[in-house]
Amino acid sequence: PIEAMNHIDEAVGRCAEMGVPAHFTAGLGLLQDTVCTPRVVAGLAILGKIAESCAKRDVPLIVTTSDAGRLPLETAIIREA
Repeated sequence: PIEAMNHIDEAVGRCAEMGVPAHFTAGLGLLQDTVCTPRVVAGLAILGKIAESCAKRDVPLIVTTSDAGRLPLETAIIREA
């Protein structure tokens, strides 16, 4: 297990306590770029975990992206959560 993944719920809980939104970005890089694709896909998987945690705690989630091609994927992940 990745230790940082265990702390996502704690970080979102802090956002809920302070009454501030959570912010996420999957980083720079294009989904079509073979060098960046593994990092972007990993970032999208983490987005799913963060979006679920935000939905459970009613914390607004702000997502920024550097690639318009990822926007439909990120929107679908957030809606599913």
